[in-house]
Amino acid sequence: DVAPAPDPLMNFWQRMEQKPPEPPEWARPEAGPGEGPVYIEYPIIKEAAADLAHRQILLPEDYYATRQLARMQGFTVSNVASLDAIERVRDILTEAVVDGDNLRTFKGKIAEAIDASQLSPSRQEVIFRTVVMGSYARGQKAVVEHPLVRSAALWAWRSEIDDSRLTQLCKILSSSGLPMANGSRSAIFFVEDPVWSIVAPNSHFGCRCTGIYLTTERAAAKGILVAQKWLETGIRPPDSELFVPMPDLTSLSASDQAQFAAWQSPWAA
Repeated sequence: DVAPAPDPLMNFWQRMEQKPPEPPEWARPEAGPGEGPVYIEYPIIKEAAADLAHRQILLPEDYYATRQLARMQGFTVSNVASLDAIERVRDILTEAVVDGDNLRTFKGKIAEAIDASQLSPSRQEVIFRTVVMGSYARGQKAVVEHPLVRSAALWAWRSEIDDSRLTQLCKILSSSGLPMANGSRSAIFFVEDPVWSIVAPNSHFGCRCTGIYLTTERAAAKGILVAQKWLETGIRPPDSELFVPMPDLTSLSASDQAQFAAWQSPWAA
């Protein structure tokens, strides 16, 4: 017999010497006669929390001295000087992913766990948004890459929050997708396109964009020409029609271009 794989989230809570939180009431289906409690599992949340809980704790100077591939498996917080404090921040962020904590709850936990003077309120918000959104994105990636899901979730919609805080970088990335029937470029990419592994959010510190994954039917309904062609013919179009060129970032400042070039998308691994 093959032993079941260990549950990374259970290991996380055991290390914290705590019991896992009870699921909310709406996630507790009523059990039948003679049955124990029945819980709904959310694979994206589980994968997201496991990704974060497994990250190696590094001091900032060590983190930024490593190669990019190694950084994707590490975790650090600038301006925090001890490994213990960085680990506490990582564990609080993992709790936020599991429990659905908001920014106010996160800030309260940080104030109790470390010397909050090391992190300004604005810095705490950037850390919260960047780490939580990045973990959810990696959780999405793990689910989308499952064979049962990948056969259906073939398209990725780079969804933005179109307000005054939307960066010029994200505006460009979200208008560089596949052509639409109306002649414009969309925010939708073919998941297997190498460009998606670069532009998939989050794309900078504090990025609020997210990925939404679509079937061919939904992509066609949103006006994606190549998806409509695939739906009509039943034949997969060639890569030349499914893939898009790299977005033109020449309108950005040299520093913004350099920061994005050094950024690791959650889909890069």
